[in-house]
Amino acid sequence: MPLLATLFLPAGVSSQTPGLQWGAYTGNTQESASEFAEKLGKTPPWQMIFVNVADGFPRGFAGNLVIFLEIPVDHDAILDGSQDADLKFFAQGAAKYSGQIVLALNEEVNGNSNIWSGTFQDNTPAKAIAAFQHEENIIKPIAPQIKFAYSVSHRSVPDTAANSLTSYYPGDKFVDLVGVNGSNIGAETWDRVFGSALQTLSQYHKPLWVLSEATVQNKAQFIADTFAGAKKYHLAGFLYFNQNGGDGDWLLDPAAMAALRRLTE
Repeated sequence: MPLLATLFLPAGVSSQTPGLQWGAYTGNTQESASEFAEKLGKTPPWQMIFVNVADGFPRGFAGNLVIFLEIPVDHDAILDGSQDADLKFFAQGAAKYSGQIVLALNEEVNGNSNIWSGTFQDNTPAKAIAAFQHEENIIKPIAPQIKFAYSVSHRSVPDTAANSLTSYYPGDKFVDLVGVNGSNIGAETWDRVFGSALQTLSQYHKPLWVLSEATVQNKAQFIADTFAGAKKYHLAGFLYFNQNGGDGDWLLDPAAMAALRRLTE
């Protein structure tokens, strides 16, 4: 199946595991991606990276990128136009990039750990939606090839109706795919981490991605369960957060790397 056809497979239409798109975060550099590929024995089709909008479009990368674009201000500062010049500069760089780009705006907006989180200070769902739309309206005319992702955490913090997975959806016109981030920091299964969120997000009838996943234990099983879950929930793609730090050691061990290599053949 062609790459683009698989990437934008509508939710509800089953995709075969061999056509499932996949990738990893390996340390935010092309060098780290190359090291990961060497250990794995193959090059992932997608690389996840994090970019501060003030730094412009990242240099030195090749291939398909899922970019979490971080704008380190609240929604009022996005909406007042103070970030427009940086957004335009980023978009100009993106327009020249030869690989495919998925751009996740306002990542995990239903969490509470970022300045753009929906419950941070004076932020509101209405402002979050307007900020997403504003950012896209600046970027898309300059780099129309970019696909925009609505990105949420698998669990809302705080867990309230006003801060739900669906509270910040900017509208079908502005979203090319929907994705969820989550991790197992204990003894949870892949389905327990992602199942409920994916069922909720399927209502948008957009391609579904797990935009970031990780586990601190049972790593080979978690990878195997990823592929089972991809069939169950008709995922278009997933990305593994291969990093040691923060909440735990998420690095894939040799058994998990072997499972990923085998399941992506």
